[in-house]
Parts: sequence; C-alpha cells; structure tokens
Amino acid sequence: MVKQQRFSGDENSDTLLELFATVRPGQDWHFQLNSHFLRPNQFRCHRCSRMFTRRSSLERHALIHTGDRPFRCLYCGASFALKQTLSRHILTHTGEKPHKCDFCLRTFIQRSILVRHRKKHLQEHGVVVS
Repeated sequence: MVKQQRFSGDENSDTLLELFATVRPGQDWHFQLNSHFLRPNQFRCHRCSRMFTRRSSLERHALIHTGDRPFRCLYCGASFALKQTLSRHILTHTGEKPHKCDFCLRTFIQRSILVRHRKKHLQEHGVVVS
C-alpha cells in the first residue's frame, strides 16, 4: 500500500498531526510531507529489507552492516559506523542539548526524545496522536 493512501481521510488527521509534531523549527514541512507520505519507498536494503525514499539514505544506512566503525569518540574511545551517530554520542559528554521544545522550552539531547515529548503537549491540548 502506498503511504499516500494513509493520508486521504479524516481518520488519518492524527497521522498528519503526528507528522507536524516531528517537523523541526525552520524545517520545510512540505519536504517532510513529501518524504513521508507522497512517494512510495523506492530503495530497499538487501541485508535487512529496510526501505528508503532516497538512494543516498540507503547508501548511508548500508554502512551499519559492514562492521566498519571509523568514527571514534575522543572522550571515551567508543566507535561508530556513522558520523551522525558519533555526533549524537558526543552530546552525552558535552551536556549540550540542542533540541528545544517550542511549548515549554525544555531541551533534549536527541530529537526523537523531543518528538515524544511534543506528543505529550499535543495530547494535553486534546489532539489525538498515535
């Protein structure tokens, strides 16, 4: 089933609201909408079957399957397959929390935790989020 079909009725308004809860401040929500709903996933990882909308995303993902971990933390020596994973890890050492909630100004190390936190605010305002 193409994701566009999930988006076509009132019963999916919560899906749209969940999508908007994941958009970062300053991010183009049209881009987010297109990448999540309007195009089918086109590229499949042959190792784990995960799907991607962009070839570059698949190529970056494939690095996790090689066992090569070239990105090393200068603080603790931990190594990572992806530079972005190392960057996120370094925040645990520096204490930096770059992701800020627009509702209450609380800050978070990881964007995924902020997204989960934002959903709580939406639920408090009567918005149903899955």
